[in-house]
Amino acid sequence: ASGIAAELAVRDGDDAAADRWHRRAVELGGDAHYPPLAYADFLLARGRRADALRLLAHAKDTPEVLRRRARAEGRS
Repeated sequence: ASGIAAELAVRDGDDAAADRWHRRAVELGGDAHYPPLAYADFLLARGRRADALRLLAHAKDTPEVLRRRARAEGRS
């Protein structure tokens, strides 16, 4: 539900609320793969590359995570 709320906040143009909901989704997601990826996409779209790197620092090295890390590092 938090991830959906984050996406709705993005669509409404409320970045502050979207950020809060994304963080909540990550907190509640446990080992779920999608919430950190969605939050990283949100951060990268707003030029918050360092925040995205911190978020993904301890994520398992999947192709999706590696692509986002590369974007955050300016390698893509």
